Amino acid sequence: MFRRLIPFLLITGLIALALPAPTLAGGWAVITLDELPAQVNAGQPIVVGFTVLQHGKTPLEDLSPTISARHTATGESIIVTAKPEGEIGHYTATLALPRTGTWAWSIQAFNMDQPMPPLSVLTGTTVDVPSPQPALTLPLVVGFLGLFGTAGALWVLLRKRVRWALALAIAGVIVSGVSFTSAASRPAEPKSLALVTVTPQEIGQSLFLAKGCVTCHAHQEIQRDKDRMIFVDTGPNLSNFSADPEYLRRWLMNPASIKPTTEMPALQLSDSEIDALTAFLNAK
Repeated sequence: MFRRLIPFLLITGLIALALPAPTLAGGWAVITLDELPAQVNAGQPIVVGFTVLQHGKTPLEDLSPTISARHTATGESIIVTAKPEGEIGHYTATLALPRTGTWAWSIQAFNMDQPMPPLSVLTGTTVDVPSPQPALTLPLVVGFLGLFGTAGALWVLLRKRVRWALALAIAGVIVSGVSFTSAASRPAEPKSLALVTVTPQEIGQSLFLAKGCVTCHAHQEIQRDKDRMIFVDTGPNLSNFSADPEYLRRWLMNPASIKPTTEMPALQLSDSEIDALTAFLNAK
């Protein structure tokens, strides 16, 4: 009898060894970023806030999460420690990336190493480009007035031949010349270089990672690093998923209002985040 159990026990042991220890202990969590960082400039600090939820539901306190960032071109790395702030399970850290370029970063908390969407770091100064000049500027107006004055003075000079008309014509020529020269050499007003715009679908793809959806759901557009992350896949694969946009918005806003027994938490998403996730999930 015991010999018959040996193969079964060996197989069970191998399966147990293949599973990550945190999974066996129920020690997985969902890390949810408060919001995607906006424009990030080199050397300028940004505040990163996030929530750690055990099994996607229970806020975890008394943790010491860290944020790791690595420059993809140079390999330069930075690690900062987050501190509790606000409600239980919520943490913040100040992150300053010293170099322009692309930075890969992730949040480590409660046995999890959650990659975040890459950050494109810009220079610390504003990039200016020339903008078209207005049709009429003050120097141009003065120049044209000088021309009209010169023309009027010449007409008076030809008709009445008075000395003051000659002086007025000479003054008008000087005023017009100086004004037109000033208008031509006037520098263009600076205009901030517009940032590259992204589509709602692209924002939604970033949010799928940043909000921790990737922990419980697979998607063909999201790369999963199985060597670093723990995936529990308690939810369905969403690669070929689509739904009515209004239904999907209601579901993302409060899943329990549609299905009270659902395991999916309410992530406190903003309207714009819901719209972006809806666009991503319904993309063909």
